[in-house]
Amino acid sequence: MSKKRLFVSIILNFILFMVIIRGLLLKLRFSNFVDSLKYAEILCPIFLAIVVVLYILSLIHSFISGNETCKLIEGLRLIFISSEIVIMIIKVAILVPYRGVFDISGSGIYYYIVIPLLSFISMIATKRRYGTFALLYGAFATFVYLCIISLLIGFKFIESPYKFMDILNQRLYKSIINFVIILGINVIVNGIIMCATKTKRVVKN
Repeated sequence: MSKKRLFVSIILNFILFMVIIRGLLLKLRFSNFVDSLKYAEILCPIFLAIVVVLYILSLIHSFISGNETCKLIEGLRLIFISSEIVIMIIKVAILVPYRGVFDISGSGIYYYIVIPLLSFISMIATKRRYGTFALLYGAFATFVYLCIISLLIGFKFIESPYKFMDILNQRLYKSIINFVIILGINVIVNGIIMCATKTKRVVKN
């Protein structure tokens, strides 16, 4: 990656981190933060913020040393950024039309619009060739979230954060279909990110 692209990526990821913190502070101000942790739009930005800090450090190291950025952190970025975009798609394309009201305001503007879009832009700014397996492991966070929250709902430790996840009050096959659809959306998003960030393979003579 060129020095210029590294510098731009550092700036974009720093802005992304500040936006995530701003959104979290708004959420903490207007609602019970601990109770909000069952929602994907709260948990995902928290983990993404941690990954973004690690990635900025990796970018700075790469800028100074000329080495490649850490592949593990690159993989984690794909996982959580794709999850952010899935959250935006589900909220804007499914939940809002279902309720019939565009109720995105306050901290929701950050979680459902600004953070996912800025995350995607930061990915595009960093050209990276991912392997085909990334289509699947990019959905890891979404899969783990669905499993853990479903177990907590099943054992009645928490109430369902979303109606489509309420496994106690809907038929099992509906829950399975909903999970498959969400994971399918995540895989498609992974593919879009991989195409948008793909670098040209250099052929050496």
